[in-house]
Amino acid sequence: LEERSFSNILHTVGEMDLATDLTTAALNLGGSGLLLPAAMEHVEDDGVTFGRYTAVSSLGIFPYLRRTLVYFGLFPRWDHYESASLLTEMVNGKNATSGVGTTTTAEFYLDFGLLGVLLGQLFIGWTAASLQYSARRSHPDMRITIIYVFSLGVFAVLARYAMGAFLVKIREALDLRTKVR
Repeated sequence: LEERSFSNILHTVGEMDLATDLTTAALNLGGSGLLLPAAMEHVEDDGVTFGRYTAVSSLGIFPYLRRTLVYFGLFPRWDHYESASLLTEMVNGKNATSGVGTTTTAEFYLDFGLLGVLLGQLFIGWTAASLQYSARRSHPDMRITIIYVFSLGVFAVLARYAMGAFLVKIREALDLRTKVR
């Protein structure tokens, strides 16, 4: 119990090698800590994309739709179809061998700027609260409860992925709902 005392914790923190610990933290963070600054730099240089990345990633709801549209030339030719590939190029360089991914915050910022981040995160929070409210209200209906429990996992990882992943998971939850009936 004495090991966990506040004064012992302060003593331990005081003895830490700050440079080594910050380096370890930065390595563990990977490129994700650089995604929002990279998105901000891109918007400053080229402006917002007016929903392009969110729209393209949302097409992932329908399997193979994006690939088909690109294959038949029904999609405009862009350097990057996903915010993850743009951010990877900005953070790791053009010939990167690994990606950095994206975040909902970076994608909303690329698409709509600060207002997009505020409204997008508000939408995500409203959706989570609505699911929770529905699950609490419909206690005997297990379908709603299953969708709510399934969505908890989606919301837990949502900050690390694009908005399209969120929409794909909602589609999967709705498919699960029809199977439970």
